Amino acid sequence: MSEFIPELQLSEKFYQELVEPITKTRFPDLSYAAALIGDGSGVLGFDTELSRDHDWGLRLQLFINEGEPRKSEIRSVLDKQLPNEFLGYPVRFSKGGSPSNTT
Repeated sequence: MSEFIPELQLSEKFYQELVEPITKTRFPDLSYAAALIGDGSGVLGFDTELSRDHDWGLRLQLFINEGEPRKSEIRSVLDKQLPNEFLGYPVRFSKGGSPSNTT
């Protein structure tokens, strides 16, 4: 298994190294915010190695304007350009924590 990195740090690195460069290159005029929100100890910064056994991993949310006409295109570009793994962790996983091929 990959070295443990707290979920907040892992998600920030994922955003900075992969998601942000893709969005800036493909959609330079896109106005959005990125965050890690939701349930789980990782969101609060209380995760440990044991946390990796449930609902833990690479994730973040992009918030774009409700009327943004390129929503589907943005999702498609990210899905096609993001790798299957980042730092040894799957980029796509289901709610239960298993790797998944869907976003």
